Amino acid sequence: MLNVAYRSGMAGSVPDGVPAPARETATGNLPAALEAAGELPARTAAQLTAVPRDSFAQGLARIAMGAVPVMLAPAVTVTMPLRNVGRADGGADGEGAGDEAGEVASTAGRAAS
Repeated sequence: MLNVAYRSGMAGSVPDGVPAPARETATGNLPAALEAAGELPARTAAQLTAVPRDSFAQGLARIAMGAVPVMLAPAVTVTMPLRNVGRADGGADGEGAGDEAGEVASTAGRAAS
């Protein structure tokens, strides 16, 4: 999917003055574009490297934003049923232990008197 987003960002974005073989290579993928730029004059290479890097970054951002709901939906689906785990049995973990601790403390207080 990232390659599709990259290619759509590159469509029509390659600067003028880039030879046709380098233009074709640059629209394929980012490493190929950077390699093709290494064989060009400095000014043209700088222009050619900026466009693919921006296209890659924008494609990555689109993919990440699309992935957020995909990852969030299962997290919410799993969390909702589990939010009351441990409370369903009437608080055997929480209230019963507190009552026992209170009884021990009051018994210890009476014994000390």
